[in-house]
Amino acid sequence: MTQTVTGPSGKKTTTIAPGQTPVNKYFKDTRGAVKATWSQPLGDVWRLNLGGSVSLEDDFKSLGANALMARSFNEQNTTVSGGLSYEYDSINPIGGVPDPLSVVPATGGTSPVAHSRTKNIKGALIGVTQVMNQNWLVQMNFSYGSSSGYLNDYYKQVSVIESQTMMPMPQGDPLYQIYENRPSTRSQRTIYLRNKVYLNGNVLDISYRYGWDTWGVRSNTLGLRYRWALSDHFFMEPHLRYYRQSAAYFYRRGLLNSEPVPEFVSADYRLAGFTGRTIGLEFGTDVRKGNWWPAGTLTLRLEHYTQTGGSDPQVNIGVQQNFSLYPGLSANIVQVDYSFGF
Repeated sequence: MTQTVTGPSGKKTTTIAPGQTPVNKYFKDTRGAVKATWSQPLGDVWRLNLGGSVSLEDDFKSLGANALMARSFNEQNTTVSGGLSYEYDSINPIGGVPDPLSVVPATGGTSPVAHSRTKNIKGALIGVTQVMNQNWLVQMNFSYGSSSGYLNDYYKQVSVIESQTMMPMPQGDPLYQIYENRPSTRSQRTIYLRNKVYLNGNVLDISYRYGWDTWGVRSNTLGLRYRWALSDHFFMEPHLRYYRQSAAYFYRRGLLNSEPVPEFVSADYRLAGFTGRTIGLEFGTDVRKGNWWPAGTLTLRLEHYTQTGGSDPQVNIGVQQNFSLYPGLSANIVQVDYSFGF
């Protein structure tokens, strides 16, 4: 059936033809962010890193701070580090915070229960970096993160579909939408292993990350980079990344109108089981100090990302079988970066 999509405030309506992905063509978001890091040696074997960040959007504000202490042993061949981080987020959805699991009004807008919500994110990390020989470096980290507060995505909705053939509604036809609801706490753990090998002027970088959390998401990430020195001041770095995760226990592509609404449910594709692949190429060069800029490194990164996932068999019925319940995603990314120090 024809779908009508509005902005969060109910303005700028877009009509979507049956079978098409409902996207508001007027959607626009602007984000401003500042991040700073300060590093200071404390004697011959200790180093302290401090950082802070600020991020602002129309409906979101974030403040973060982190600290990392590292100590070298074994004639600088072994480094042990430990760090803590904290982030405070203020969520201010346009139109107010919607009532979780309530029916989305047909006229657009929200069913607000509050003007804003907050969440806290705490993290800790311990790691070891070991020089194996003059050409081989190994790094291993364990990190823990804990989130609490308002963890919903306030713009995400879940479709309720017809489970039977009830004229004029065919089986599988969306009847209405409800706002998602997620648990108010989430704990995440990650193990990270990285190897860097020097090969005749070039560097091979291989990494693996395994993560798991209390929402049932399990992830594996493989990374491969090869830094090719084209000259003393210019390099090229092709890279590959493979990512695969399982779905959160409360992920549902949709709900049947014949079943009770669960306490927690989300159709957010980021919580689904999916596979992501990235292939990229990075160019970089050293920049000498000028009158108006410090010395640093200028890089250009080109990437192509694809993402695929499976369908949800619980709602793959009736007219839903005519559509992909997890459409593939493809994106091209261009990024320019200039890093420098004082």
